[in-house]
Amino acid sequence: MTASPQERPRVAPVPPVSENGAVTVPSFELPFSSFASLEARSAFTARLRATVQMLAAGAAVADIATLRRMADTGLKPALDAYTTRYPYTSTKSKIGNVPVETFVPTAGIVPGNEKRVLIAIHGGGFDKGGGGVGGAVEAVPIAGIARVKVVAVDYRLLPEHTMQDAVDDVLTVYRDVLRTYEPKNVGMYGCSAGGAITAWAVTACMRGELPIPGAIGIFCASLHGFVGGDSAQLWPRLGSAIRMLAPADGNLPRNPLDPTAEEMQRFPKALFLTGTRAFDMSGAVQSHLALRTFGVDSQLLLFDGMDHGFLVFESGVPETRQAHELIARFFAERR
Repeated sequence: MTASPQERPRVAPVPPVSENGAVTVPSFELPFSSFASLEARSAFTARLRATVQMLAAGAAVADIATLRRMADTGLKPALDAYTTRYPYTSTKSKIGNVPVETFVPTAGIVPGNEKRVLIAIHGGGFDKGGGGVGGAVEAVPIAGIARVKVVAVDYRLLPEHTMQDAVDDVLTVYRDVLRTYEPKNVGMYGCSAGGAITAWAVTACMRGELPIPGAIGIFCASLHGFVGGDSAQLWPRLGSAIRMLAPADGNLPRNPLDPTAEEMQRFPKALFLTGTRAFDMSGAVQSHLALRTFGVDSQLLLFDGMDHGFLVFESGVPETRQAHELIARFFAERR
């Protein structure tokens, strides 16, 4: 039966396309995802409006110390919520010259996890998130849900130091952890910058002939940088509370810290997790596909409508709790 003209769905006109495949997309209204929760929609709206207001007021800050204080202030509500939901005890110390904070859930380590440990590597654009808050906000919910010990690494930051310094700090902590735990019982994870550093640390283990950890989590990041592929071009148009400049062609020069194809074949079990409105989504998808092609046990979790770093910022959103529970399950199942 053929539908009448009135019953046929509307089809958007085909946009003009250039020889290099670029299309000109007309302005249109994009509703928020129908799959996302109402809490996620409210949080997205509030964060995006706050970003627009800051930009309109010319609140661009060049001073790194001020930016770091602002980042900590932004993370504090989430950390307070996680602290209430997942009570813990923590100890601050140094491994070598690297500050760390070790988190243990008040409910105790679940039987079977006494010989396991997770290493958390905080995000923050490589230049923020240090000093405690950034590490705690990513460690506390995972320690509480998984009921496992989590060691948060307070690595050196840009611009005072280099990305290689950050990787070296993670390896210093990892070497110390290996004195107590078998590599297969060590998990490593991080969000955004922390996700990238997680991948680089695994690559550095291979190059330094260290055993690789048993499993890793790369959240809102990838093995291919942050701003490649379609998502890097689409995310500013989709609306994002995160501001990042992407190259015009969606590509960046290869980072020497990134794994080669041969190194990817030796990667441990991996979990990639991000949102469909995150600029890193394409990179995460391609990383997952690459590891799967090489026969690596890789999982990919995409949360519709979620922005970059949602599992850190949005403590009251159901998607965030679901993400934390799935992360905990991933590490529990891959002992």
